Amino acid sequence: WVTLYELPTATTRHDSTTVSVYQDVDEEEETDSILGYGHSKDHRPDLKQFKVMLSTLDPVGLPLTCQVVNGKRADDKLYIPSYESAAVALGHRRFLAVGDSKMGAIGTRCYLAAKGSFYLTAFREPAADAVELAQWVETALAHESEWQHLEQVNEHTGEIKTLAHIYAWEREQTAVHPERNEPFTWQERVLVTHSLALQAGMTKNREKSCQRLYQALDKLAQTPQRGRKRYRSQAELIEVTDKLLHKYKMTGVVNVTYKSQPHPDGGERWQVADYHCDAAAWEKMVSHLGWQVYLSNAATDLYTDLDLVLTYRRQPRLERGISRLKSRNLHIRPVFLHDEQRICALTWLLFLALRVVVLLEFRV
Repeated sequence: WVTLYELPTATTRHDSTTVSVYQDVDEEEETDSILGYGHSKDHRPDLKQFKVMLSTLDPVGLPLTCQVVNGKRADDKLYIPSYESAAVALGHRRFLAVGDSKMGAIGTRCYLAAKGSFYLTAFREPAADAVELAQWVETALAHESEWQHLEQVNEHTGEIKTLAHIYAWEREQTAVHPERNEPFTWQERVLVTHSLALQAGMTKNREKSCQRLYQALDKLAQTPQRGRKRYRSQAELIEVTDKLLHKYKMTGVVNVTYKSQPHPDGGERWQVADYHCDAAAWEKMVSHLGWQVYLSNAATDLYTDLDLVLTYRRQPRLERGISRLKSRNLHIRPVFLHDEQRICALTWLLFLALRVVVLLEFRV
């Protein structure tokens, strides 16, 4: 396929999906089964499932390899076998492997670098430390003059639109070599990227959360009476409002004041007196929204920082193929087969059909 249609082999993508099945497995057979309970991407945790690990070839999105594994296995252990099968299919290792944050484990990155390949992965928790990520964002905000700008030209209007800002640097990474069992060191680029579209979407969600917070605070501002909870101390009311601020992610942004009234029984009743949004705190919060971190060991003469970010943003091509496999074109689910060899055979057959669909679309 690659040779006949002269497809480029510079970039592969790797991701997994789950497929639910409508059958059960005997307890004796469960250890060797490909079916198991796990995190369901079909939103059916009540059903057993198997997992399909796919690799595709850019820029076509052509399905390259397919692996069927147990549905309860974690994704982070599937990237190396997927990478190896892609390397065998392509016949070389000088390509860029792109994956989501679950590919960002230090062991996976070390393996690809030691094998002479390039990787591009998102870097988020739990592979990343939240405090370290926050420090990187602060560093990027403090060096705004050094940002690179990822821009796109509208083909119809000619308007230049900024998609993202990038602040990048290199660091040295060391881990245990996968074969020689000794320290292995390589250079890695850190790309702290600010997506304007992501920031706009997250800001809109925060505005909605702020409105819901205001509605909850309005209820606490009403005078206590029959059917409404009475707060006998300021500390009790502060505990409730602090939970609301944390729930809606407005701690330090919305300030709340309190007041008390005498109660006929001789005690006090506390309620919210007023609340307001701190404009400076709101602007600071918005400036920290929409940031993502990518890691890559690709050489700068092969891929610039802008090239890497633009490459990762093409991830929906793989997700589109998964959507076609599961619903729109090929309908792999629901699966009613009981023989697991037939389940694997069905998956591989539909995988070949997906390859035909993608290639036809590309050629047309």
